[in-house]
Amino acid sequence: MIVIPDYKIDKSTWVHDTLLSGKDLASQVLAQVKSEADKKEMKPGLAAVLVGDDAASQVYVGHKEKDARKIGFYSLVVRLGKDTPEQQVLREIEKLNQDEKIHGIIVQLPLPGHIDERKVLQAIHPEKDADGFHFENMGRLFSKNQGTYACTPLGIMFMLKQLNEPLAGLHAVVLGRSNIVGKPMAQLLLDYANCTVT
Repeated sequence: MIVIPDYKIDKSTWVHDTLLSGKDLASQVLAQVKSEADKKEMKPGLAAVLVGDDAASQVYVGHKEKDARKIGFYSLVVRLGKDTPEQQVLREIEKLNQDEKIHGIIVQLPLPGHIDERKVLQAIHPEKDADGFHFENMGRLFSKNQGTYACTPLGIMFMLKQLNEPLAGLHAVVLGRSNIVGKPMAQLLLDYANCTVT
């Protein structure tokens, strides 16, 4: 069963004719997540593993770290050099798997060429796989079972849900077929929204 989160959203601030503003919607969601996190006895913990010095990745992880702290999460970034051996990256992930303060782990992609991306992503415990890239979570998505799903497609489905307009029977077009966005997006549109997908 696929579950899209329920938050009370003011649609007038983020829907402009047919253009949807993810930034405006995100600020509302972050405020509500902060309210939930403030009530928890233990802070939710998010860890990011960043290998190398890719400029875009540095910025992206920096935003995640800032947002996590802003909403009251425990945030940890493991920064490793671009020449870090694969085995060391795997050891760092295993430490995070064992760390009780960490509830979610992301590995920022792309990884340097000498590191096997698939092996690294599969080293994350499925319950701590915040990006939904572990085979177990992908299998849960494709078999209509609850799990952690890829963030960007789930965010898009959350935005579409807020429109409160019927999607069933519509023809949805997805550009791209990556495991990160394209494939999970198509599956969510098929299974959750009952769209015909090209």
